[in-house]
Amino acid sequence: MASVGVEQPLVGGRSTSGVVRVGHTVRRPMGPWSPTVHALLRHLADAGFNESPRVIGIDEVGREVLTFMEGEVAADPTWRPGTPAYWPEWLRGVDTVTAHGSLVRRLHEAAASFATDDDGWREHQGRQGRDELVGHGDLGPWNVAYRDGLPTGIIDWDHIEPITPVVDFGLAAWNFVPLGDDRFPDVPQRLRRFCDAYGLSDANTVLVAVHHGRLKRAEHLRFWHRRPARSVGGLSNISASLQWLDSHWDTLAASLTSSTSASPAMAGDTPLAGLLRAGVARWA
Repeated sequence: MASVGVEQPLVGGRSTSGVVRVGHTVRRPMGPWSPTVHALLRHLADAGFNESPRVIGIDEVGREVLTFMEGEVAADPTWRPGTPAYWPEWLRGVDTVTAHGSLVRRLHEAAASFATDDDGWREHQGRQGRDELVGHGDLGPWNVAYRDGLPTGIIDWDHIEPITPVVDFGLAAWNFVPLGDDRFPDVPQRLRRFCDAYGLSDANTVLVAVHHGRLKRAEHLRFWHRRPARSVGGLSNISASLQWLDSHWDTLAASLTSSTSASPAMAGDTPLAGLLRAGVARWA
């Protein structure tokens, strides 16, 4: 059991309060989902994925203890749904986009061999399907630590959920390129960099994945709001993102390719390749 030392509150999180840093560790409140989170993190560590925190244990007041991921996080405590995400200048380089795509690919490769019968998810109902991996659940710059503009670690794993990796790819592309954000005039080129780094650059696959990722976000609304008016606002934001995607579809497609051979992540007999092919087959 880890002991408690001097606590430094960590602000900027979007959904979990009471998170503190103690030395080189992070202490977080536990939930029904925590045992599954710990099992996934231990699996990722065994698989050699270095950008996830390591599980140390439980402290004397019942909080989980994880290693602290060093780096700068692009988090804004004043952010609200429907407003643009915080993108400081040091996060806007194209090399960062490429690193994002590579990061998500390596995470998926490590997670593809993890399986669980647990069903205590924070924002999901049901058990992991045979065509699903367990994803982070909220991949975006606000949950990544950076050093010199490049990602060094992923934080805040409370929202892990079963998901087909191709849809998780679509969610990550939206947040990491980013899409739907007109502050970035070079979005098509940024999307191509992200996709090439991941190894999934077929236009139809990519754009349908992004589309389904937006719909996946709509599913989460039932976990966020008790009052219908709040859900209306969430659906309005998702509707706006779908309209943006539709109006930019042809331009984005032109930046990619029409050849399925441009998607090496789907080739071969690796666990991830099989899951990606199965996910795409659902759309056929």
